[in-house]
Amino acid sequence: MTFFLSDTGETSNVRYSCPNAGPTVVDVARAFRQIRMRPSAVHIQPPGGETLVNFDTIYFTDPYVLDRTVHLLGSTVAFHITVASYTWHYGDGSSRTTDQPGAAYPDQTIVHRYLRKGPVSVTVDTVYQADYAIDGGPTRHLADTVTTSSPPQQLTVLTATPHLVAD
Repeated sequence: MTFFLSDTGETSNVRYSCPNAGPTVVDVARAFRQIRMRPSAVHIQPPGGETLVNFDTIYFTDPYVLDRTVHLLGSTVAFHITVASYTWHYGDGSSRTTDQPGAAYPDQTIVHRYLRKGPVSVTVDTVYQADYAIDGGPTRHLADTVTTSSPPQQLTVLTATPHLVAD
């Protein structure tokens, strides 16, 4: 036999249910996972699809915030979706995770130096997190996250060979 504890602290073998309890955290998490999040675009400097060995190559993306309201089990759930982290995959076997989207030159914060020449395919995984409120109630943080992967950006890593020339 199962016993349930009431609000007054009394135990009972009768289970009470509320006919319109609204969405649970599991319902909210499921709805969050169904919201379409866009993959982050990879921006690379120098532009043009080429960089040099032992040269700082700059990476950044556009920050993304999404406010979305959904109707769920008779309630209105307002989501505020932000980025929790970015994982940069540089195409040479190395990666870096950061909570910042990076920045273009001269404010660059995410750089990578390639040690070998050749083609690489660069991607960024974006992990989204959400805060939510049900029917205008208190804002809560959702423990679940959603990850998207960017389309790959092709980059050719070149070597530069200096040559002495006569005047």
